[in-house]
Amino acid sequence: AAIGGGGDAATAVIMGGTSAAQQGFLSHSRTQEASADQAAVKYLSDAGYNARGLLTFLEKLQSQEALTASQQTEYIRTHPLSRNRITYLRDNVERTQSKQDFPPEWIERFERIQAKLMGFIYPDQAMYYRDDTIADTYARAIAHYRSNDLDQGLELINDLIEKEPENPYFHELRAQMLYENNRIAESIPSYQKAVSLLPNSGLIRTAYAQALLAQAKSMEDYKDIITHLERSLRAERRSTLIHRLLATAYGRINQEGIARLHLAEEATLQRDYKAAQRQIGLAERALDAKSPKWLRLQDLKAYLETVKPKKD
Repeated sequence: AAIGGGGDAATAVIMGGTSAAQQGFLSHSRTQEASADQAAVKYLSDAGYNARGLLTFLEKLQSQEALTASQQTEYIRTHPLSRNRITYLRDNVERTQSKQDFPPEWIERFERIQAKLMGFIYPDQAMYYRDDTIADTYARAIAHYRSNDLDQGLELINDLIEKEPENPYFHELRAQMLYENNRIAESIPSYQKAVSLLPNSGLIRTAYAQALLAQAKSMEDYKDIITHLERSLRAERRSTLIHRLLATAYGRINQEGIARLHLAEEATLQRDYKAAQRQIGLAERALDAKSPKWLRLQDLKAYLETVKPKKD
């Protein structure tokens, strides 16, 4: 967005703009959508698949066109949907019926995604997933946990772990169940296992560090937590939670300047610029002017100067 001359749009993307800015940024013309459809069809075709999934997705959205704008999903408002798009895709699907189906493992993964969403968002409905499949068991495990039936949820997730002991998401879910029910010490081994299986997941590592932080007692504990959080931050740079946890950890080892820096980072991401400037002022009093953290503080301070006039 910045290269194209859209400075405001770039700022909105980088700093998490308002919903209005995001909607404006995501607006697409019919020509752009047609080009995207053609590219999608080409890429799928080159890979040996047809565009059946894209077609069915747009057919579902087509039913929303008769609704008022306030009732439509945001995708409809920002991505023009026309009969021409659907006709183009339908013709393509009919011409490529002989293409290969998706691999069974892809379908299985997709079913697990659906099951996880149902378990978290609609636990009452997920209780009716009765097949003895991994996906259905996954949905029921989450649904029981979300319905405050921890024992049954743990029993089901333990069964899944027994079947797939190297699945990091099952260990993560078990840890989450325990942590959120104040069984923090019990959650830590499960988080540790999940991190060992998926070390590049910033989200899982952050949850692990949060559990460790709740149990930390020594200087070495806090240094270990900070190491985990700093690594998580490289993968999840826009996470306000990581900055909050880092501020807590640094504060507990009397590193006030760095703690204030992370509070400033958190406030900036939340677009609370006055709070960010206040924390920067406090950080400047405590940080060593020759340290890397000081340089980061100055970068943040310079950024806030660019947004301050707009805020005022």
